[in-house]
Amino acid sequence: MVSFLDFRASENADFQLPKFDADGELIPYDCSLKNIKIANEDDGYDGGQCSFVQDQDDCAPQGNFGFLELYYCDFHNAFGKTGGLIAFIPVGSLFVFIGMYTLASTADVYLSPSLEHLTTAWGLSDSLAGVTLLAFGNGAPDVFSSIAAASDGAGSDDNDATKSVSILLGGTFFISCFVVSLSTYASNLNADPRGPKQRMIKVTPRFFIRDVTFFILTIVYLLAVMLFIEHFNIFLSVGLLLIYAIYVVTVVC
Repeated sequence: MVSFLDFRASENADFQLPKFDADGELIPYDCSLKNIKIANEDDGYDGGQCSFVQDQDDCAPQGNFGFLELYYCDFHNAFGKTGGLIAFIPVGSLFVFIGMYTLASTADVYLSPSLEHLTTAWGLSDSLAGVTLLAFGNGAPDVFSSIAAASDGAGSDDNDATKSVSILLGGTFFISCFVVSLSTYASNLNADPRGPKQRMIKVTPRFFIRDVTFFILTIVYLLAVMLFIEHFNIFLSVGLLLIYAIYVVTVVC
């Protein structure tokens, strides 16, 4: 794939993305936002952005629906560039909601009950099942979405772990703040007649401190990798698995 950085122009000239090479063959570009943006600037690509996303194999949809062609062709032609952006926001939000709902409901209806059955069939303890099979059942949507995000830019120079890590950390932050607050609101009132009449969730301090400690350790590990090493490899990934293995052993013991 070719990036726009492979084409240098003089200081007074505009960047352009040639559509064909000297032999008349279509030049394959990586479908990066930078290339799509250049395709729109001063006829930077023959046919503009719509033609760019239709021509390039790297812009082909990896699923059943071509969102790039929908946005840059259909919405731009129907509403203009500014109007297309405004019109696409509710449509895109609807697609995101449907996708997230389908993914979450599939995990809740099919995956989690199956894992609970395996837990019973294998005779796993509650603590071991909670940090292995049931944890995977609850986190399955995050797992699959992170894998999809990590492989989204495969073969591109812009491919990195930013999206997949951001999905996991953002999901964790969302659960810690939003889901915990809703769970507390939906919980039962304090059963102690001498206590305050309010909804609450009781936690065991020792277990809570243990879980938070391992969570902080993992965040520090990720932070150190991002700041000092700036990339992930198989050895750093194994390090994360070791942290999880130590956590499981700590919970079981």
